[in-house]
Amino acid sequence: MLQRIQTIYLLLAFVATGILPFLLPLWTMTDGADYLFMQNQIYVVAFGLSTTLSLLSIISYKKRQNQFVIGRLNILLNLIY
Repeated sequence: MLQRIQTIYLLLAFVATGILPFLLPLWTMTDGADYLFMQNQIYVVAFGLSTTLSLLSIISYKKRQNQFVIGRLNILLNLIY
Protein backbone atom coordinates (compact mmCIF):
# COMPACT_ATOMS: atom_id res chain seq x y z
CA MET A 1 0.00 0.00 0.00
CA LEU A 2 2.74 2.48 0.89
CA GLN A 3 4.99 1.28 -1.91
CA ARG A 4 4.37 4.24 -4.18
CA ILE A 5 5.13 7.86 -3.44
CA GLN A 6 1.65 9.01 -4.48
CA THR A 7 0.22 7.16 -1.48
CA ILE A 8 2.30 9.38 0.79
CA TYR A 9 1.00 12.44 -1.07
CA LEU A 10 -2.56 11.17 -0.74
CA LEU A 11 -2.05 10.72 3.01
CA LEU A 12 -0.84 14.33 3.18
CA ALA A 13 -3.93 15.42 1.22
CA PHE A 14 -6.10 13.48 3.65
CA VAL A 15 -4.50 15.25 6.62
CA ALA A 16 -4.80 18.64 4.92
CA THR A 17 -8.50 18.23 4.09
CA GLY A 18 -9.67 15.89 6.83
CA ILE A 19 -7.88 16.98 9.98
CA LEU A 20 -6.45 20.49 9.59
CA PRO A 21 -9.78 22.27 8.95
CA PHE A 22 -10.87 21.23 12.45
CA LEU A 23 -7.72 22.74 13.96
CA LEU A 24 -7.14 25.88 11.89
CA PRO A 25 -9.54 28.61 10.71
CA LEU A 26 -9.98 29.15 6.98
CA TRP A 27 -9.40 32.88 7.38
CA THR A 28 -9.68 35.68 9.92
CA MET A 29 -12.17 38.51 9.53
CA THR A 30 -11.12 42.15 9.83
CA ASP A 31 -12.68 42.36 13.29
CA GLY A 32 -10.48 39.47 14.50
CA ALA A 33 -13.13 36.73 14.35
CA ASP A 34 -12.06 33.37 12.95
CA TYR A 35 -14.06 31.84 10.11
CA LEU A 36 -14.22 28.07 10.46
CA PHE A 37 -15.13 25.73 7.63
CA MET A 38 -18.12 24.39 9.59
CA GLN A 39 -19.88 27.75 9.33
CA ASN A 40 -20.74 27.21 5.67
CA GLN A 41 -22.32 24.03 4.30
CA ILE A 42 -20.53 24.30 0.95
CA TYR A 43 -17.12 24.09 2.63
CA VAL A 44 -18.20 21.12 4.73
CA VAL A 45 -19.30 19.23 1.61
CA ALA A 46 -16.19 20.19 -0.37
CA PHE A 47 -13.75 19.19 2.37
CA GLY A 48 -15.70 16.00 3.05
CA LEU A 49 -15.71 15.04 -0.62
CA SER A 50 -12.00 15.75 -0.95
CA THR A 51 -11.23 13.66 2.13
CA THR A 52 -13.38 10.82 0.83
CA LEU A 53 -11.70 10.90 -2.56
CA SER A 54 -8.26 10.78 -0.92
CA LEU A 55 -9.18 7.77 1.18
CA LEU A 56 -10.84 6.04 -1.76
CA SER A 57 -7.74 6.58 -3.83
CA ILE A 58 -5.52 5.16 -1.08
CA ILE A 59 -7.74 2.11 -0.75
CA SER A 60 -7.67 1.45 -4.50
CA TYR A 61 -3.89 1.05 -4.56
CA LYS A 62 -4.08 -2.23 -6.51
CA LYS A 63 -5.77 -0.49 -9.44
CA ARG A 64 -3.27 2.17 -10.39
CA GLN A 65 -5.31 3.60 -13.27
CA ASN A 66 -8.37 3.95 -11.02
CA GLN A 67 -6.21 5.63 -8.39
CA PHE A 68 -4.93 8.03 -11.04
CA VAL A 69 -8.45 9.02 -12.14
CA ILE A 70 -9.65 9.54 -8.56
CA GLY A 71 -6.55 11.63 -7.87
CA ARG A 72 -7.28 13.83 -10.87
CA LEU A 73 -10.86 14.33 -9.68
CA ASN A 74 -9.51 15.33 -6.29
CA ILE A 75 -7.13 17.82 -7.90
CA LEU A 76 -10.02 19.39 -9.83
CA LEU A 77 -12.12 19.62 -6.67
CA ASN A 78 -9.28 21.29 -4.79
CA LEU A 79 -8.79 23.70 -7.68
CA ILE A 80 -12.46 24.69 -7.49
CA TYR A 81 -12.32 25.64 -3.83
